[in-house]
Amino acid sequence: MQFSLHRDYRVWFLREWLTRLRRQAGLVCMLAAAMGASHFALAAAFAIAPVTITLAPGSPTALLTVRNLGQDGVRIEVSVFRWQQKPNGDTVLTPTEDIVFFPEMLSLAPGESRNVRVGSVVAPGAAEKTYRLIFQQLPNFKKRTQSFEVQVLVRQSLPIFLEASLDPVTNGRIEGGRVSHGTLSFSVVNPGTRHFIVRVVRVTGFNSAGQQVFSRSTHGWYILAGGRRDYQLPLKGPDCLKSSRLRVEVETGKQTLEGNFQSPAGACQAATHLDPLAEPP
Repeated sequence: MQFSLHRDYRVWFLREWLTRLRRQAGLVCMLAAAMGASHFALAAAFAIAPVTITLAPGSPTALLTVRNLGQDGVRIEVSVFRWQQKPNGDTVLTPTEDIVFFPEMLSLAPGESRNVRVGSVVAPGAAEKTYRLIFQQLPNFKKRTQSFEVQVLVRQSLPIFLEASLDPVTNGRIEGGRVSHGTLSFSVVNPGTRHFIVRVVRVTGFNSAGQQVFSRSTHGWYILAGGRRDYQLPLKGPDCLKSSRLRVEVETGKQTLEGNFQSPAGACQAATHLDPLAEPP
């Protein structure tokens, strides 16, 4: 089954970007309240379009537009890394020369826009290759004053997908579901040659009569080609004891993966009251 990034995913990425900006603004407000707002300056925000880069065998280059949204000039350094993921969701970035881009430094006046060209210098492989293009705002040079000032610098990370040489295959499945010591463990595996996005993970418990006992959900993130994401859900004591069957549903926007697992006798020993599925990093 072929997978492509449609408008819904662009909207999702935009929401993620706005959420990060709001978090940065919230941090500035807390720091300003603690130390005095006159000492702080929120660094100029900048926008990048598009927010995802796809390089295909017949189209190995792409053009980005970076725009300064602030009222001050902004300096930005661009870098690129190979992007991999650990099963626990941690991101692994390593330097790479597979991707080239120009320019490497940007200096934008308020409201100014500049283009950045990105391209691949390696041949596509049997599976999709993934990278991250980092836009790091640099401190502005200002005249020294008697008071100090803290600049909050913006960092944006854009995914680059170098498509496979053959028709991509997007596939996913749920593996390893088991309940032990009051915790449900399972993995979402991507054996395909292209990434997919876990939009929602939903866990529902049923009693022996088939009645629903509880339902919890969380958002997911990317699962890259050939990768997997491990999940652990500590079950609340009553929910665990009442549930004889657990259903895990993973929505990717293109398909819904489903796994059903039994909760054997004694599996709820040491069940805790910890929070359910944690947000992915």
